[in-house]
Amino acid sequence: MTEIGGEELDSTLAIAKSLEQRVLDKIDAFNARNFDPSSPIFYLKHPQWRVEMPAALSRNELTLSELLAAFQRFIAHCPRYHLRATSFNSTVDVSEGVADVFVDVEASGTWKGIVQRHVTLHYFKRFKGDWLHTAQCTINGVDLEMPNAA
Repeated sequence: MTEIGGEELDSTLAIAKSLEQRVLDKIDAFNARNFDPSSPIFYLKHPQWRVEMPAALSRNELTLSELLAAFQRFIAHCPRYHLRATSFNSTVDVSEGVADVFVDVEASGTWKGIVQRHVTLHYFKRFKGDWLHTAQCTINGVDLEMPNAA
């Protein structure tokens, strides 16, 4: 996939850092409650983007608009809800044009004094030179259907 010390490795690391920053920008936009279509939440999303939340919802897969509507209902009950990325582990395959960004996340503001840990895996694919966010899987986390006031 890459050669140590080679130019391709530098490119792979730069792509990984760029995709990780895009995930951080999305988290910052969420924390700022910036759900405007011009926010980073919508930046370079594949039109068929989906999120899987197998441990959190009765429905396993949501579109972006469904996810944002669920989060808006949730934060109406838990206005202090906040996300913080604690670590990243990214894999980029330049030749295949695919990348995964694994993120450890802490969520606070659901229950007073409790921090929930969950992980998200963000999938990216290169289309015509752009790395589009194609899907996301969130494991554990919060049940958006059953909010508890902090």
